[in-house]
Amino acid sequence: MKKLGEIKEQTKSLAKALQISSYLIRISRIPSYSTLISKKGQGEIFVGIEIANDLLIPACLKSILASETMYTDKNSLAIGLGLDISGNVIKLNLLKAKYTLITGISGSGKNSFLRMISSTLLFRTTPNAVRLLIFDPNRQLSGFKNIPYLLSPINDNPDYFVSALVWVIDEIQRRRKLLKEVNVKSISAYNQLPGYQNLPSIVVIIDNLAKLSKTDRSPYGFVFKIIEDGVNVGIHLIISDENITPDILRKLPKNPFLITFQLATKQDSNLILGQSIAEKLLGRGDMLIKESKNAFPKRIQATFISPAEIELLVDFIINNNKEFNEDFKDIDS
Repeated sequence: MKKLGEIKEQTKSLAKALQISSYLIRISRIPSYSTLISKKGQGEIFVGIEIANDLLIPACLKSILASETMYTDKNSLAIGLGLDISGNVIKLNLLKAKYTLITGISGSGKNSFLRMISSTLLFRTTPNAVRLLIFDPNRQLSGFKNIPYLLSPINDNPDYFVSALVWVIDEIQRRRKLLKEVNVKSISAYNQLPGYQNLPSIVVIIDNLAKLSKTDRSPYGFVFKIIEDGVNVGIHLIISDENITPDILRKLPKNPFLITFQLATKQDSNLILGQSIAEKLLGRGDMLIKESKNAFPKRIQATFISPAEIELLVDFIINNNKEFNEDFKDIDS
């Protein structure tokens, strides 16, 4: 069999024969077959050719939420990421993800995707069950500024960012103490105990981590600790950045749930995914997910919600949860 690199060189010829753009074609090893062992003990490698649809079919949030996959999932922290190439709904379980890392160039759909995640949490949860802490220096999530889910106003100040991370770590320690006192190991077990006040899950959304890191106190140590200790006590971290550098990756824990939109170069794709592939994505929500270090990237059309739909959703949430408005924690000290 020809080497994989030699086969990939035929991409342009194949695209020309099919009268499509070469960016719609992906040639790669099929991992589920790459470990097949013949009777002689020699491994066989199989190569797949993926041709994307030339016509974009949007994965609207309404249809994703109404799908059997999402409708029957009682986990309120399940996020419908989008549709795979077979039309199946793919989801992210925040309860199981160590943390979520999202990257992609401007115009790739990354910012719309962040707004979709926030909207999904509003659709599937209540302020009693989930609270949000949002850091947004690019103001991509400003449409959510008045929602009753917020622990603190949406903020873009790097110094406040560090103070808030310290508050989150203190909250982790408080929750661990509460769990230890009643001899349970998780927030779900704690919330099932009679006579105890419910502990809401906290989802921390950080957009543009690099920009927020421009402060005298580096936030990375705090971020690392929250990731390592937070999930078991109901605190979940979502980090998004247009430019994930080697320095940022070194400062974050390994094995995030990785969501990659279109990247600018092969080098960027190799850094994030370990292979040159994301630079060929089409933009407008075309993305790859990688659930673990050794997993093979899955191609998905991201779930989308329009700005007008977000405005209607936010207005509905505010009008029906007025008792929670401005119930902010004092975390800026």
